[in-house]
Amino acid sequence: GAPNVYVDTSALRDAAMVRAAVSAIGATRVLFGSDFPFYQPRDIISLIRSSGIPEADLTMILESNARRLLGLG
Repeated sequence: GAPNVYVDTSALRDAAMVRAAVSAIGATRVLFGSDFPFYQPRDIISLIRSSGIPEADLTMILESNARRLLGLG
């Protein structure tokens, strides 16, 4: 794999796509994104939360991954 390649959620339009991204590359390489103003951030967050992925994966996607990449600890 390519350790510097990530997927953001702005292009994922349903819960199955979120699950597929996590399954294909792992939750550590999926980042929250909204494509605002075309899609509201709250709608993408709801989509991610409705995907049925484990809570630990949700935390990574919605917060931890970006903190790690940006060096925010």
